[in-house]
Amino acid sequence: MRGSARLAKDADRLKALREEYKKQVEVLEKSADGDKKLHTFYTYLTFFELLGLMVRNRYVRLRDIYLLYKGPIIEVDHAFRLVIPQWQQRFDVPEGLYENLLYLVERVTKYERQDNLMRRLQLRK
Repeated sequence: MRGSARLAKDADRLKALREEYKKQVEVLEKSADGDKKLHTFYTYLTFFELLGLMVRNRYVRLRDIYLLYKGPIIEVDHAFRLVIPQWQQRFDVPEGLYENLLYLVERVTKYERQDNLMRRLQLRK
């Protein structure tokens, strides 16, 4: 499979994965004990919101956060990318909810693409 076809297939998989996570969160929100279960997610997301704030204000280096938390940050992106904007639209949510988390996700995914490109270039030598 050629590179561009593989990338398109990966993008389709990621889109489907995000949609599925979105559906699962909606099911949780409607369930009787959904608030309790979602509270765990809110706590988890708040941790990455804090990391995003620290990276944005340059209290810590992006590279350090990338090396320590790349996997979980990418999983947060997959699971909550479509959910967070919906939460932000609600009237009872503080303005800017998880903006630093979204900033962090963007920076980490961009860093990962650059890191992967550099590794591929080094392998060709």
